[in-house]
Amino acid sequence: MLRDFVDRLNKTEDKIMWLVAPCGVLIGLILGNRIQNLAFLGSYMFMIMTFTGAISMEAREFLNVMKHPKALVVYFFVVKLFIPFFCTMITRLILPGMEETIFGFILIFTGPIAVTSFIWSGIHKGDGSLALTLIMLDTIITPLSMPLYTKLLLGTSIAIDSGKMMLSLLQLVVIPMILGIGANRISRNKLKNIYSPYFKPVGKLAMVLSLIFSCCKIGDEVAMLKASDWPMAATAILSVAVSALVGYSAARLIKLDRSQVVTLTFTSGLRNNTASLLIATTLFSAKAALPVVILILFQQTIMSWLGAMLFEWGKKTGISDSAGNSRTKRDGCVSTNVQSTGS
Repeated sequence: MLRDFVDRLNKTEDKIMWLVAPCGVLIGLILGNRIQNLAFLGSYMFMIMTFTGAISMEAREFLNVMKHPKALVVYFFVVKLFIPFFCTMITRLILPGMEETIFGFILIFTGPIAVTSFIWSGIHKGDGSLALTLIMLDTIITPLSMPLYTKLLLGTSIAIDSGKMMLSLLQLVVIPMILGIGANRISRNKLKNIYSPYFKPVGKLAMVLSLIFSCCKIGDEVAMLKASDWPMAATAILSVAVSALVGYSAARLIKLDRSQVVTLTFTSGLRNNTASLLIATTLFSAKAALPVVILILFQQTIMSWLGAMLFEWGKKTGISDSAGNSRTKRDGCVSTNVQSTGS
């Protein structure tokens, strides 16, 4: 009886998360300074998100990701090559002459993949082990690639505290992931096979709380936005949507399975803007920070709606999964695609 209730709760939550995420952003902005002293809890929410997802995984799943690297190749060409150059071109066309603002956009799309892409991937039945692998790999690469891109695209050199970024990765992703996988191993897969559905609502709640705590810190910056800033906001929204759709299209083009398509869509569109905001405010003016603030405000909402359109609402039109209910053999291994009902 309880398991049936939890399964129904998870399905309902998956269907309405596109609406719940924007509410989390709005609540954070409304509460603002009143809960800023609790903002440190955002990091703990991230750790809970990672742990609750990792208990349904096994170490061998990460080895399978490395053995069949087609998805990693798509990630490299889309996230690390195409998106930074393409989004820079878009911003230069729409915002000509606004060099500091363009610098903010470059920081965004050369920054690391957001940890929340792991949660969104799970909500839409994506490949969790691939998501965590990409998050870790991207956070390792970013301290090296971000200064190179800013020099190449804008002619400006920046210094990044790679040690601090690695420590953040260790705290938010690696340790909770190891604890989750280890707990499942100790339980002999009981956590994965029996109890993981009970942890999923906790992970989703943690994500919403992390949005609230993140957005409560940017209320003052949002209040300073003027009507003249809306073209910049539109550019930010367009860039996120295009990045996600490029990842989605590239994954579909080389015929990856549905779970990998889902994961590459979210990892292509979502960025961890904390480091970008720090660099922008430290080295440049508020104009460079504004695109980052806008992305913090809108990107979860954009991706929640886009995910719903591609992988939930799209089921009725066949958009979400061309492989439907088939068993496919790719890269030498057999995988069962998620049913079109989403169960």
